Amino acid sequence: MRILALDIGGSFIKYGFFEGKKLKHIGKIKTKKRREEFKDQIKGIIKGFKFDALSLAIPYPYDAKRDLWSPPNFPFRNFKLKNFLKQLGKFKIFIQNDANLAALAEAKARGIANLVLLTLGTGLGSGVIINSKLYIGNSYASEIGHSIIVKNGLTCSCGNKGCAEAYISVRALQRYYGKEISIEKLASLARKRDKKAKKAFEIFADYLAILLSNIANIFNPELIVLSGGLTHFGDLFLKQAVKKFGSMAFKQTRCKIEISKLSDLAGVYGALFYALEH
Repeated sequence: MRILALDIGGSFIKYGFFEGKKLKHIGKIKTKKRREEFKDQIKGIIKGFKFDALSLAIPYPYDAKRDLWSPPNFPFRNFKLKNFLKQLGKFKIFIQNDANLAALAEAKARGIANLVLLTLGTGLGSGVIINSKLYIGNSYASEIGHSIIVKNGLTCSCGNKGCAEAYISVRALQRYYGKEISIEKLASLARKRDKKAKKAFEIFADYLAILLSNIANIFNPELIVLSGGLTHFGDLFLKQAVKKFGSMAFKQTRCKIEISKLSDLAGVYGALFYALEH
């Protein structure tokens, strides 16, 4: 089976062409945000390959019943994604959340049956694998980033107050520091022992530990995987977060916490595995 797998992100579209599970081609282009330009990009990628199935890892929940996609990092809303793809050729179409598929890819790559993945970046995504299967509940399960960890807390991008994403994200780190600054610059300052920058990462680690302990106590996974752009600065928060996690989670539910093995290709491989399973 020939599969074209796309991982659509706010900054880049990554794609891989597979024959079975064998990767034949990998590519990456900057994401166009205007609807027509975005559609042209997808058309351009598809024209370059002959395949039996197209599988997409996309940000933000997708309403499969109504075929509606409204990603917050794009200016268009209510995009009928599957209807658009059907017009491009006769092939099977698979669409699933990118964090869910990244979790699936990490579990497959490691041979682990029970795993939870968190994507640490501009937002806070997540995916859950239970008994080797992607868990989506009724439709949209595993929105761990929007679980409440602070009563009447800060307003999240979703509109609720106290969500984990409001405390564990790039925006949260910038707020702890006191002003908008690139994460690269903030990390550089922290590594140079700037007290204010170091404190920002310490606060971030404390909240991450709370969320990790909640995940362990609820799901009792074999492993929690951390992925996303912020993991490139894991030396500034991971050790502290894991230490506090160890003192907060039940002894019986504690598990390993590791950085993603597949990194930027997790979404592409997740899309592949999802297509093969369905």
